[in-house]
Amino acid sequence: MKIKNFALVIVAAAMMLACSPNSVKSFTKVVDDAEQNGAKYTEEEWETADAKYEDFMAKFNDSMLSQMTPEEQREVGRLIARYQKMRLSSYLNSVGKEIDKYKNMTSGYMEEMGSDSVNGPEQMLDGFLDELLDGLLEE
Repeated sequence: MKIKNFALVIVAAAMMLACSPNSVKSFTKVVDDAEQNGAKYTEEEWETADAKYEDFMAKFNDSMLSQMTPEEQREVGRLIARYQKMRLSSYLNSVGKEIDKYKNMTSGYMEEMGSDSVNGPEQMLDGFLDELLDGLLEE
């Protein structure tokens, strides 16, 4: 029975340590690093940071929050918001780069299509349709 109680105390202490201010300091370092270097992060580096974020979030529960002062709770909220803003910004930058690739490709396509006709792709299509209709009417 004493061993069982001792084990429960150890588990409870470990849970409290996992959710200690050290966790907040550790996550602060993750957020600070992402703010300073996030623009250069590879996808793998973001995955590592995301795993740390998820681990940090998993450690928080009602009992931990109830042990924190209102200012500490606000600080945790600010950290979470800072990280989420950076992650969203990184995602939107990636999407923007992908859009630029396709925009450039489409632009090149239209330039090439237009180079075969004096009047551009629309007139090429009109000419093709005219020829197709003429051929059908002759039959």
